[in-house]
Amino acid sequence: FDAWIFMYLRANKNIGIMDYSLENIKIWKQLFPDTKTRHVPFLPKIDEGRIPKLCLKPDYDESTSILKPVVFIGDAQSKHRSELLTKLQDDVHCLTATFGVERDAQLRQFPILLNVHFGPSYTVFEEIRVLPAILRKQIVVSETSLIDPNHPIFPFVVFAPYDRLE
Repeated sequence: FDAWIFMYLRANKNIGIMDYSLENIKIWKQLFPDTKTRHVPFLPKIDEGRIPKLCLKPDYDESTSILKPVVFIGDAQSKHRSELLTKLQDDVHCLTATFGVERDAQLRQFPILLNVHFGPSYTVFEEIRVLPAILRKQIVVSETSLIDPNHPIFPFVVFAPYDRLE
């Protein structure tokens, strides 16, 4: 897929690339500075009526909860993720096939969100994945990522190398 995309962009097509990650947009601009490609940040529409719900503290209660303290969301099938998640299986709940409002409700039950890249070469920080957790004042622990230290989210995430996430 990457090869096809690069070939298409090098053909100097007049296209736009929309991405949710500011770091991805920087990379695209560096790779293809002379193309007619427009780089557009994806900004999700935030329903103002949901903001108070997102900003609530997690519903996790150590004294009564039987849930594990850490939650991981995303595709757990990649080798990079599955090796780590297997080592952490006693502490991490994997939420992989639940989306939308139901997923948001379940995520509030965990005090910590774990962010692990799909593979070792996928190091761009996915802001949209962790923003709801940050707004809920959950602890976000992420594998070390490409992210500008001046990004508004940066101070609210604990970054660690992959081998330190065990």
